[in-house]
Amino acid sequence: MALRERDIIRKVSHCMKKERTRMAKEFMQSEMEGPKGWKVWKVVGRIDTQTADTAYEKGEAIVNTNDKTVLDMSEMDYLSSAGLRVLLRLNKLAAKSGKSFTVAGRWAWSARCRRTAAWTCCRS
Repeated sequence: MALRERDIIRKVSHCMKKERTRMAKEFMQSEMEGPKGWKVWKVVGRIDTQTADTAYEKGEAIVNTNDKTVLDMSEMDYLSSAGLRVLLRLNKLAAKSGKSFTVAGRWAWSARCRRTAAWTCCRS
């Protein structure tokens, strides 16, 4: 491999690493007590392949310690298929434990998606 090609590959690799770091920082979250015993988990930014594991781990801890959890998606910018998988896994976890998990926010979930996931969605 020519020296020029190695330099190009190195630069591209460095740029991709910086972009992954930037995207991972775009995931912020907070928790608060909601009405009637609901734990509100607010996610700001994006849930994608870079942040999905972190989101699931945090969501799993919240679902396991609360009977009713609502994910506030009102300030989310992006939800990838990896992010949707996180939501489906959390919904399944809650259902197995006899707990409630739902999503709320500006995201317009289709009726088909809600039926597939077997949950209700609250729009704000």
